Amino acid sequence: MKKFIVIIILIASFNTFSQNSKGFYGRKFFFTSESVVSSPLFYNLSTLNDKYKYNKSLNYSNDWFNYGFRFSFGHVIKKNFAISIEYGRDDSHAYLTTQNNYFGGLHNFKVPRAEIITNDFKIKFEIFSKSSIAPLGLSHQIGIGLSNSKMIDNSYNVKVSLYPVVYKSYGAYYDENLYISLDKSYLKEHFYNWENPVPCKTLNIMYGIIMRTAIAKKIMFNYGFRYNLNIGISKKKNNSESNYIFKSNTVRSDIYNQQFLNLINLNLGFTYIL
Repeated sequence: MKKFIVIIILIASFNTFSQNSKGFYGRKFFFTSESVVSSPLFYNLSTLNDKYKYNKSLNYSNDWFNYGFRFSFGHVIKKNFAISIEYGRDDSHAYLTTQNNYFGGLHNFKVPRAEIITNDFKIKFEIFSKSSIAPLGLSHQIGIGLSNSKMIDNSYNVKVSLYPVVYKSYGAYYDENLYISLDKSYLKEHFYNWENPVPCKTLNIMYGIIMRTAIAKKIMFNYGFRYNLNIGISKKKNNSESNYIFKSNTVRSDIYNQQFLNLINLNLGFTYIL
């Protein structure tokens, strides 16, 4: 569903280039829809967690692109200033911590990257250049809001080594051939506390540079970059959650790490004058 929405936004944006008529943007209200693309490069370089992707089998693989979309409704206060209310959703991945993770006599787990959904609400202040007439032209955006992230309940394929260490004359190592997949029903019960997970709320502070170009009487094509700062604000759980392989506090920390290092987004979309 997420990819479908992103594709529709992009197609609609580029199709409007075929319209040549331009108009005067003197109205006060506008609606913006955007697709968002980001690369978790800093996250991939910094995390020490194992990076696996499940595609019929577990393979070591980095996640290079994340996607999302934004919808906002804005009001022009004066010629060079506007305020908007925005909703956004991002689909991304986090690598779960498996180091020193013991459960039921099992250890040395292999797990694919977790799928993360983030819903975001914020207020944006747009300051336009002197030559612009809001919402047309170059603007500097400053936004602040709240985000809530959660791990998707998926059929994760988890492997574990029952006899992990093979001794050779030069030492001990983990043999890839000794890993087995855990039973799906077992994972459904013990993988994670899906019913009562710890909240993963963040304070989001954003700065963006956006350019809107008139492509029709009431339509503008907009493009630019955003820089994000995500600060975790949810408290840890006191419960040890001994019945689960992945504890809520550990998953929360993994998600926060991924969110904090999601620094730059590329935004493409269009704006309607209402």
